[in-house]
Amino acid sequence: MRDTVYIVGSVSHWEQTPWDLPTAEYWGMNTMWRSQPLSQFTAWFELHDLKTMYEDYPGQEDTEHLDWLGEDHGIDVYAWDVTDIRRGLLFPRDDVLAFFSPWRYFTNSVTWLVGYAIQSGAKKIGVYGVDMATSKEHRRERPSLEWLLGWALGAGIEIDIPATSDLLHVGYLYGSEQPYDTSEKVRAYVAELEERGTDYRLLEQRYRRKADQLEGAVDALEYINYSWLEKPDGTGS
Repeated sequence: MRDTVYIVGSVSHWEQTPWDLPTAEYWGMNTMWRSQPLSQFTAWFELHDLKTMYEDYPGQEDTEHLDWLGEDHGIDVYAWDVTDIRRGLLFPRDDVLAFFSPWRYFTNSVTWLVGYAIQSGAKKIGVYGVDMATSKEHRRERPSLEWLLGWALGAGIEIDIPATSDLLHVGYLYGSEQPYDTSEKVRAYVAELEERGTDYRLLEQRYRRKADQLEGAVDALEYINYSWLEKPDGTGS
C-alpha cells in the first residue's frame, strides 16, 4: 500500500479531493461510481450485506449496482463476500480487528476503511465527501470514525479533511466561545441538497421512460393477442 490514502464519500466536498497526487491511493465505496470519476480510483469497497442492502431492502432494490459489481472495471473491489464480484477481494476484517483489539468499534464503512489504512501503515489519510451529520443513523455512526481519526493523529499520521467537513469540528468551543456565523456551512448543505434533488429528478425521468416503454410493450402484446390470437369470444384462433 502507498503511504497516502484518500477515502472519498458522497457529500459535495468530495469534489475538492486532490486527485493529482501520483503517490496516493484513492478509495471509493458503495454506489458512488454513478457520480464519481471511476478512473481516478485505485480500489473500491462495498462493505454492506449485498442481499440485505440491495435485494431485500424495501424500496432500495438496486440490481444495477449488483450487475456493476459483477463486471471488470479495472480495479479491485473489497467486500465481505466476493462470490458474485468480478474482481473481488475479501476485506481483511480479522487483521483490522486484531490491530485495534480489544476495541471493536466499527459502525460504518468509512471507519473500516480508515482502520484498514492505519493497520496497513499509511502515513497520511484524507477523508473527503464524508460528514455523517444529516441523519440519526449517521450521527450514531460518526463517533467511531472520529475515534479512529484521533487514533491516527496520536500515532503521528497526517490527516487531511476539507474545511467544510463536519468531522473533527464543532461550531464553537464549549464554555468559552459563542456560536459563530454558519452561513458557509449552510450554503454547502444547500448546494449538496440541490445536487441530490437533481440526481433524483434524473432517476425519476429515467424510470418514467422505462415505465412508458413497458406500458407500450404491454399495449402491443395486448393488440397482437386480441387481433391475431384470440377469437372474438376470447377462445383463441
